[in-house]
Amino acid sequence: MADRVERYLEGTLEITKFLQLNFLLDNGELRQVMKKRREFEFKVARKGSQLSEYLAYIQFELSVFRLLQTRIDLRGLEKGRSFFRSATIHRLHGLFARAEHRYFANPSVWIQHIRFAQYVRSEKALSILFAKALRFHPKNAMLWSYAALWEYQKNKNITNARAIMQRALRVNFHNPNMWLAYFKLELMYLRHFREQLGKLGLESNVFSLIQAQKEAAIQKNNAIDISEIPEDGDDEMGGIPDIASVPDFKADGDLADAPVNMPSPAELQETPFFRAAIPRSIFASAINAIPNDLAFRIKFLEIYNRFDSTEEGRAEVYSSLEKDFGQNPIALTLLATRFFKDASSFPAELEISSSTFSDKLAKASSVFERAIEQAEDKDVIVEHFTRFLLSSFDFASGAQALSQKASVIQTINIIYGSLVDTQSLPASSWKLWIEYHYKLGSFDLATKLARQALLSHPSDFDILRLFLQTILYTIVTSPSSNSVESLQEIQTTIDSIIQKHR
Repeated sequence: MADRVERYLEGTLEITKFLQLNFLLDNGELRQVMKKRREFEFKVARKGSQLSEYLAYIQFELSVFRLLQTRIDLRGLEKGRSFFRSATIHRLHGLFARAEHRYFANPSVWIQHIRFAQYVRSEKALSILFAKALRFHPKNAMLWSYAALWEYQKNKNITNARAIMQRALRVNFHNPNMWLAYFKLELMYLRHFREQLGKLGLESNVFSLIQAQKEAAIQKNNAIDISEIPEDGDDEMGGIPDIASVPDFKADGDLADAPVNMPSPAELQETPFFRAAIPRSIFASAINAIPNDLAFRIKFLEIYNRFDSTEEGRAEVYSSLEKDFGQNPIALTLLATRFFKDASSFPAELEISSSTFSDKLAKASSVFERAIEQAEDKDVIVEHFTRFLLSSFDFASGAQALSQKASVIQTINIIYGSLVDTQSLPASSWKLWIEYHYKLGSFDLATKLARQALLSHPSDFDILRLFLQTILYTIVTSPSSNSVESLQEIQTTIDSIIQKHR
């Protein structure tokens, strides 16, 4: 073991000579660095060594590298600068390779190495590293995503990035993070394409832009060799979207050759590519692969909201929520909130964006009302309906804010009245409504509602507490001749509850 340690330390001699000749480390510092390296080498060389010890060694070397780089910059050294940098980076790559040889089954060591290679811009090393890492960890969605993003963002190669994502989905067909990463990649590409066209002007040739991107990717010449990556997939791989089937696309995913008559900018925006046909196709395939995951479905909506001109795609997500999760209170809240926060996702002919606040509130309320009519267990839906109605005060804005808030109160009173009449209002909704008026300072109304709630839920302790709280607060803050009557009412209420529980 000692011989092996000495052999590794001898590999640093050339770097050490450079540091001594240029006085980048004094003798004391150099002795400390060599002592620390020797300690780390013995730690990682023993049989029971841990991955954390390798990573600590690498972190130490990185800290020394950054310190020396700073000193070189401050002294303005040019001679030997590139040698020091390349030799140190090569040594660090070697340390990572030794850790990977022993701990190849741990994905974190590969991810750390990839991040280091990105930090030092070792592009050729990265292409090999991604292929190796994915060979050992084909089920790791983060590694696949890193590989595809690197191909797209650094190599400017959307074709290879798509190939990596499709290979990833063959191996990870039921992994939601993999679908979301592919979906986001296509939206990023679409946004970049729009931005480039905007910079070049409306009369620019879109097909020339595509050709320039292809040439830039070829010049990089650092593409990941996807032939080395595993392709053993799930039986459902037929569900992966085929972007070649999207109109105006060839098999490599780029727009088809320019027609004889170039489309106008307005016509170009109506082509399937610019209407986000590929992301929408990915979404459709994703919900077929993972059909019953509401949180997964909502994440598509969250990603869409980060990009412009995605109204059609957002409308498809909302439609799928209504179809597949029509009785889920979280989905219902999203569908109702859509009328206020995402009105542009509705078809233009519905004119939701230009509707009045009252119309939006009525249509949003109807989402819950339909669900309540069809639900067997209404309580949870009614509770979320209550929370939505109370939150709708926040949608009121501008000069009409007061009248809009009055409209909310009127709507709530009407809905609550119908639910009370049919004995459909659960205790949780009563509590929310009473607490809202109590915080608002409407103690008389809060007391009245609490009194009504006790008739429907006489054994609910929280409603009793709210009733006593509101009526006592009224007595304390506004003492009058009615105080005695209020106290008598409290006594009567308590006596009736005790009687019912005997």
